[in-house]
Amino acid sequence: MDASQALNVDGGFYTTAGIKPINEDAANVCIPENEHDLSTKGICALVADGVSTAEAGREASETSVRQFINDYYDTPDTWSVSHCGEKILSGINLKLYRLSHDFKVDGKGYLCTFSAAVIKSTTAHLFHVGDSRIYLYRDQQLTQLTHDHTVVLSATQEYLSRAMGMDNRLNIDYKKVPLKNGDTLMCSSDGVHGFLSHEQIENCLKQSQENGDSATVTSKILCDEATKSGSDDNISAVVVNIHQLQMESIDDFNSRLTRLPFPPALSAGYKIDGFEVISEIYASARSQLYKVKDT
Repeated sequence: MDASQALNVDGGFYTTAGIKPINEDAANVCIPENEHDLSTKGICALVADGVSTAEAGREASETSVRQFINDYYDTPDTWSVSHCGEKILSGINLKLYRLSHDFKVDGKGYLCTFSAAVIKSTTAHLFHVGDSRIYLYRDQQLTQLTHDHTVVLSATQEYLSRAMGMDNRLNIDYKKVPLKNGDTLMCSSDGVHGFLSHEQIENCLKQSQENGDSATVTSKILCDEATKSGSDDNISAVVVNIHQLQMESIDDFNSRLTRLPFPPALSAGYKIDGFEVISEIYASARSQLYKVKDT
């Protein structure tokens, strides 16, 4: 690939326990050094917030962020980003849900929010569950790209309606957002956006952009501002400044045009492409093996 067409971003994050004794947030930005992974898989920016009322919130958030990155870059190059994310997150969710069975009370255990942006070619692929958020800062205007999965009971009380590890089936929000050079993506836990107004976040990003601050510095500025505004939660921010997007290659374009949709999980009696499923032999987060009969 011509170096002038390569994806060029500055990504960074900052996370702190704030006034709490432990930090149950997890955040990361993965920018592959390998040109192949950078081209075929792109860049991951993630934040997860362990549910404070769950005994293993920190373990849940750390597991979700670490395993998503590890598994995403191991998936086949032929898989779409959406298929990769949904398969991986379903597997992580089921793992957390099963671990939560060690706790006897509903709503306890390995629970966390999860928000990730995968930047590939000229598109941001967003995966979201819970009340962490992803924002887009473009042309000095801030836009919230995700919707909080919360139920408000009163002015002072609300609870999560969706989270990683809450149910054996994960209902994840997925969307694609077209990007352009000069955009900034930001992910945050509610320790940031719960204490900074839309305008305050926008001003922080504007000032950082004008000052030429790195993404890591901008992330810390956002967290420091949340602290000054009285945040009493764990505080995390992830920032990715997009300097140059990768041009879509001929192979990517051809693959996008010819890629067939993936079938759902198959069961006995299901018929597909002239084969009838007899039984499932093996299934994991990334692959399935079936015994079939040629009809």
